[in-house]
Amino acid sequence: MRNIMQTKKKWFAIAWTALLLCVLCGSGFGQNPTASELLQRGIYLQETVGDLDGAIRVYRQIARMARESRADAAQAEYRLGTCLLKKGQQAEAINTFQRLIKEYPEQPELVAKARLVVEQEPIVIWKVGSPYTGDTPSTIIPPDLARSAGKIGHKVEILAFPASGFAKTFQDAFEQNQEPDILVIDNYGIISGLSAKAGALGREEVFPGIGSNPKVSASLMKTAGSLSKLAGERGGWEFLFSTSRNYEAARSLVLRPPECSLRGRWLPVPKEFQTVAATIAAAYIEEKDSLLKPLEDTDRLNTDIAEPQSRTVSGTKECGYSGNDYLAFLPMVLRYESPNTLGWVNLLLILRKQQDQWRLLAASTDPISNTDFVSRIPELISSIPEARGPGKDPSPAKLLAPDDGESPEPVSGERFGHFTWQTSPSPDVVAEIVEFAYDNDSRLFIHFRRGETPAQSQISDGKLWYTRSPWRWRVWSIADSISFSEARWLKH
Repeated sequence: MRNIMQTKKKWFAIAWTALLLCVLCGSGFGQNPTASELLQRGIYLQETVGDLDGAIRVYRQIARMARESRADAAQAEYRLGTCLLKKGQQAEAINTFQRLIKEYPEQPELVAKARLVVEQEPIVIWKVGSPYTGDTPSTIIPPDLARSAGKIGHKVEILAFPASGFAKTFQDAFEQNQEPDILVIDNYGIISGLSAKAGALGREEVFPGIGSNPKVSASLMKTAGSLSKLAGERGGWEFLFSTSRNYEAARSLVLRPPECSLRGRWLPVPKEFQTVAATIAAAYIEEKDSLLKPLEDTDRLNTDIAEPQSRTVSGTKECGYSGNDYLAFLPMVLRYESPNTLGWVNLLLILRKQQDQWRLLAASTDPISNTDFVSRIPELISSIPEARGPGKDPSPAKLLAPDDGESPEPVSGERFGHFTWQTSPSPDVVAEIVEFAYDNDSRLFIHFRRGETPAQSQISDGKLWYTRSPWRWRVWSIADSISFSEARWLKH
């Protein structure tokens, strides 16, 4: 009897479908259906026939007709999301609801209903401990990150794992579309694989890399800057997965407006710098030489970029200003996207006034320049004497070793060699800046002059990192004006 009833119900639905199509075809619907007519077809397939796949195809067609009727397109997006939920396609459903929220703000009732679904899904973060220590990381949520997530209507959930056994845990989750939205690691071997002596007993253990799965590798998206507090003081890497259930929300968290974490005696950025700084910063990060060259100082130390990147800047935040009549330091944070990375980048601009125009003397995204060096800038500016009218530049420093094109040689028993220079003999020099330029970037160090002027000064080769590109270095002598030593190339 049950089979007979089901068969009758099935034929009844088919008959009604045929009747509806006949009516619609008679009204011209079959040839050029409107968005509204298509919506009625989709609702019928979803609610009366129970054909979710057919309804999904119709709703997607309507969503592409947003110019014809945004109200119908928004309704189709919402119904598409509900169909995907019924089919168990959670990640795609959440992405659909998030698209509705973002693209149809003029449809408040649908947006509110979509938010109710989306906000039930937290942004899930997995943190993995070190393969060498066997630790399990903290699950404390940084308060400012929780606030930022709240602003986009989400909560954050953190789960922590030791490195041992993590690869299998992750692969099992990935196969069930239960992978995290964000992954935080302190050793890249979690991605690439490694062997390490792990734990208190120091036993050799093999850690398979999750990136060995091509599908996982293809879904990885590296983030920069905006999630760095998750890694803590030790630093590390943060990744998104484009396949995760709440990818769009995690992406929005990564690309939230840039924030500054600058400390010290910094002043608000004067109006005269706001436009020029934003222009230079965007041109520099996007590697647009045609825009940057006219704004460069004649003494800027240029180096070629080993691996050019395609980056798009979508937000700029000036964090402060320290400077005088001829020299300006401007720390900034920029939001950007590239094909394989998105997030924030810290940028330090150093501008010098030439012929009544502020021009770019140096720019740096280098982590040392944007931490240790930046922290000492206010002290540098406060120690520079006021100019007493036109005068001579200080005598420049003289580079001593290594020779042009060579690297420092360590002396017996030492791991690193040294860069050595003869300091400027000018008595009014208050500090010297050592600039190491690479990949169109700069690593900067300050040597303050205290007490008697030393005949020579030096800096260890160990303070640099290794790249696959040539470097140049020189010394700035800072008084009420600047002089520069010669610049030398080095292999590093």
